Amino acid sequence: MDIMDILNNKKIERIGKWMDNLGIFYVPVKMGWKIISKFFGFNYKKHDIYMIGQSHLDACWLWTWKETVRKNDITFSNALKHLKDYPFFKFSCSSPQYFYWMEKYYPQKFEEIKKYVSEGRIELVGGMWIEPDVIIPNGESLVRQRLYGQRYYLEKFGKLSKVGWLSDTFGYCWTLPQILKKSGSEYFYTNKMQWNDTNNWPFILFYWQSPDGSKVMTYTFSYSVNVLFQNPNLGEFTKISRLFDKPNQVFTYKDGFNKVEKLKGKEYMREFGLVYGLGDGGGGPVRSEIIFFKELYRQNVVKGFITMEEFFKILKKYKDKIPIWNDEMYLEFHRGCYTSHSWIKTENRNAEQLLYKTEIFSSIATKFGFVYPQKKITNLYKRLLFNQFHDILPGSAIPEVYKDTKHDFEVIKKSCNEIIKLALETIKDNLELQNGILVFNPLNWSRSMNLSLKLNDKYLIRDKNNNIIPIQILENGEYIFTTPDLPSLGLTLLKLEKTDQIPEFKTDLILEENEKEIILENQFIKLKINKKSGNIKSIFHKNLNREILTSEGNELQIFKEKFGNVGFTAWNLDKNYFQRPQEIFLDSIIIREKGPIRLKIEINKRIKNSKIKQSIMLYSNADLIDFNINLEFYEKWNFVKVAFPVDVESDTVNCEIPFGIISRSTMPENSAQSAKFEIPSQRWLDVSNNEFGVTLINRSRYGFDVKYDPKLKNIIRMSILRVPKYPPKGSPLGSIIPSKKFHDQVNFSVDYALYIHKGNWIDAKSYKKGIEFNISTEAWIVNKNHHGIKLPIKFISIEPDNIILSALKKCEDEDGSFILRVYETAGIQSDCKITFSDLFQVKNAEEVDLLELNPKPLKYFDQNSLSFQIHKYEIKTIKIHLE
Repeated sequence: MDIMDILNNKKIERIGKWMDNLGIFYVPVKMGWKIISKFFGFNYKKHDIYMIGQSHLDACWLWTWKETVRKNDITFSNALKHLKDYPFFKFSCSSPQYFYWMEKYYPQKFEEIKKYVSEGRIELVGGMWIEPDVIIPNGESLVRQRLYGQRYYLEKFGKLSKVGWLSDTFGYCWTLPQILKKSGSEYFYTNKMQWNDTNNWPFILFYWQSPDGSKVMTYTFSYSVNVLFQNPNLGEFTKISRLFDKPNQVFTYKDGFNKVEKLKGKEYMREFGLVYGLGDGGGGPVRSEIIFFKELYRQNVVKGFITMEEFFKILKKYKDKIPIWNDEMYLEFHRGCYTSHSWIKTENRNAEQLLYKTEIFSSIATKFGFVYPQKKITNLYKRLLFNQFHDILPGSAIPEVYKDTKHDFEVIKKSCNEIIKLALETIKDNLELQNGILVFNPLNWSRSMNLSLKLNDKYLIRDKNNNIIPIQILENGEYIFTTPDLPSLGLTLLKLEKTDQIPEFKTDLILEENEKEIILENQFIKLKINKKSGNIKSIFHKNLNREILTSEGNELQIFKEKFGNVGFTAWNLDKNYFQRPQEIFLDSIIIREKGPIRLKIEINKRIKNSKIKQSIMLYSNADLIDFNINLEFYEKWNFVKVAFPVDVESDTVNCEIPFGIISRSTMPENSAQSAKFEIPSQRWLDVSNNEFGVTLINRSRYGFDVKYDPKLKNIIRMSILRVPKYPPKGSPLGSIIPSKKFHDQVNFSVDYALYIHKGNWIDAKSYKKGIEFNISTEAWIVNKNHHGIKLPIKFISIEPDNIILSALKKCEDEDGSFILRVYETAGIQSDCKITFSDLFQVKNAEEVDLLELNPKPLKYFDQNSLSFQIHKYEIKTIKIHLE
């Protein structure tokens, strides 16, 4: 039994209601409020207090989703009861998933809910399918949270949520305001920034701005009893809510929070929105809370019971007195969530890329008679979105939750591959083919790709011009080779020709060995491995004519974390982990491959009972170095990183975030920047200047740190794994005391690469390298077929290079129409041009919002080509009508 069950006990409910009807709470509430106000130093006479009733319910955390369905029913049942008993009461609920569960499992109560929504007494907030983490999911996942969430609200209740609501999410990506704004919301609420462990968040009301310029009015302050115990607490509301004398003042982390405080004026916000109701385990406002605040209303302390949207409309009067925050909202807490349960981060990344390809295949195949499986794809996406909830994907739930999660990812993988196979068969049956390898490039630019395929005989591989492609045959019989340029969003055929003898291929790869080192070399890079440590002692880039490392790189570093008997161990990093490095022993270095396509070195290390295998791979004609770490890991309370000290003079690191890039300081100038000792990034991050730079690319990791050292320059480190304890099952009150069970994954693997380039990350198109490393081509062995359409085919081309395709999918509510979503990724305002193959007859095209609503005609549309201007870091969604 948890706190929700205790406070919702039926006997307590009946007693409370009886006593309330007698009106005997007036005096004790008056005395209690005065004691609270005096103790916390809150002068309530300076403020108009508005009560906003809600329930924060964790979809999975210390319980599984099945238990959440029960908690959700209790929460809504409480709200319906209060709505009947108290005419002034209003209730806000944040997740369409919760309404859906009521519709599915409790249809009679759902009809009551619909009635109160229509009356404006149940408020639809949030608008994301579930309250997700918004650091780890990619941009398209965040759009789908809004697409399916807001459209559910529209379908069932006839309205959208105007209030973005993520009360408990562990930090907020800089691009979120644009996603909220382009999907129907004007406002945003969270309380989590009050959880900072180093600096008090300096704002209560402000405009939060995305890099594209989109803004949402944002209110952030603790809810329920947290206003008494968190810092800043109730007594500090007046000070922190001070307004600004000058309008539109813009702040970032570079300014520091002290500057913000100095520029505030004497005037403060009169209005205080007190969000109340039980959280975590749900329950919502309980009768005792309503009685307490009702009595304060009778005493004119509380001014009213309203919705969050109504509260924001009141706050609009301050629009010229509040600042603009033009940066991410980094939570100085829960930094371990970028890395905890590394396996789920891998599954999430794989599922996002697989769903991207599934929709593209399905969309293209409809041209050849394939029936787009829209309902199935939507359901697969909703499985992914649910598992991006802010206590599942960050790795802070109990073991039972992850049993369900693993099943969901298995379903996504199996179903997506089945859809892709069916779509491919449909496409393939309409192509003119020879015996060969059919290769599909799902990216919107031409590319080369290293492929590996299992062939059951000896073959030569030829390109479209009949040139032989060099190959390397591995011990397991796999052929590895580099494809020639593949058409953007297109198909090509590589011919297979049986042979009795595989010729010897001469490429640019060289491998040398002496007593001290192993040297790998191609036309771009010369790399030296120290045989004593197993680390890389030198990376020399020939075109740049310079050494890249300032000390040994690809160094595995393992640290011991310590928390004591309490602490959010699954969430937080031990701030002093770096003081406890663990000793790692080198066992062997083995040359695994020495071929014309790839050189591969295997380094075997150990720590106590754990085995570590590091692989370093250099491909022919490649301008990057590939790596893999494979661990059989049994050490508890350990935190594993891999480090590259690089000879780059720069005070910033550029990191990929959902639909954008953010620059963070490697030389902190204030305490707010210093608090970012672990930072999130997605597929890549880059340290560079105008002369040259280094991009670290990964397939499945999200936690990093980059620090400048006067001697070693910038040290880039990627977090590989951490092994803390699970939280305890049951009540949220005990969540700070870890269970006895450690995170139970033993086998870990991560692929990553180092890209050394001339110029900065924009010149080098590091964003393309990161995407290519993650989104592979698809290749299949095919037999001769004669059905007219010749290869290669370029289905869609998009210009210029900085415009990235995010989705190609069937329109939600219109047959024969498709959605094409792109985003600008280099911070350059551009004229975008999209050209379609003659296979697609485009009748019309129009711009829509992220919900595929509110169409606007495109000014430039001509036959199968359309053009439009796209602002820096902007997301554009285009609706394509096909004949």
